[in-house]
Amino acid sequence: MDSRKSTSDIAKAVGLSRGTVQAAIRKLETSFSLRYVPEFNLARLGLTLSYALKVKLKQGVDAARLKKALEAAPVQFAALTKGDFDLFVLVTTSDPIEFIRWENGFRSEFADVIGDWETVHIIFNRLGFFPIKDSAISAAGLPSEREKLLLELNRNARISFTDLAAKTGLTLAIARYQFRKLLAEGYVRRFSAVLEKSPANANLIVFASYSMRADHEVRSRKARAILRREVEFQPINTWAVVAEVSGTADTLRLGSFESVKEAYDTLSELDSVYGGQEFIRNKSAIVVKVLAGTWPSRNVDLNKCYDSSSWEQER
Repeated sequence: MDSRKSTSDIAKAVGLSRGTVQAAIRKLETSFSLRYVPEFNLARLGLTLSYALKVKLKQGVDAARLKKALEAAPVQFAALTKGDFDLFVLVTTSDPIEFIRWENGFRSEFADVIGDWETVHIIFNRLGFFPIKDSAISAAGLPSEREKLLLELNRNARISFTDLAAKTGLTLAIARYQFRKLLAEGYVRRFSAVLEKSPANANLIVFASYSMRADHEVRSRKARAILRREVEFQPINTWAVVAEVSGTADTLRLGSFESVKEAYDTLSELDSVYGGQEFIRNKSAIVVKVLAGTWPSRNVDLNKCYDSSSWEQER
């Protein structure tokens, strides 16, 4: 919930010695590549548009060729998958023309292997986020001091003020002042942490489309209760991302599970809330290999982080 919290404060909160906590953190860093990242307010950075794509690929695709193409901006995350689609891509940008240029260029370059292509526009996230690339920050057009600070925080959100000042070339006083200003102006929602090596055995991506009925919001509230349901001391949140989308689907979900069976059993439980496959249609796939970015495995307090607001309430 706060990756800038000191080791001493964490030790006090969990009732363990500072040395024990420090050793546990080091083990997480070594075993799971624990990475400290800001959860940015993307709109504040000018990154107001996010798109998710699912792609069906033909046989014989060159993974190395795909990986190289997907490392370019504005792609923030991409993974090869197995299921109803073979490639998942997340794109974040400030300019719809940039997205169209990238999309058309990518589809042209891989016209020989793309069998089907569908895009949704992410309206808002109920839960979760994707760590963004440094290039997205550099493209935001921020004043130099702020850009330098955000870049260093994006590389290590737990960096000390002394190191932050040294790396950005600012005085310690100015680094502290600019840091506080960034928070006050809402550039960062929270300082979080993600595991770059997911401890889950099955990472599931689901695009869901509903047959809307008069009681849709009532059913959705029941589904949100399932999405927030977790056991005590669960290492990472089951659902990493839950987003409302527009286009060829209504909802996008990314979940982490002990097994493929558990993933699809949970999906079936969610489907039953909406009345089964007659009323909800899923396109789903299991992640095989991450090609760009980081799968957002983490553990946060869902009561604080999950946006459970309904469209009825908004109206």
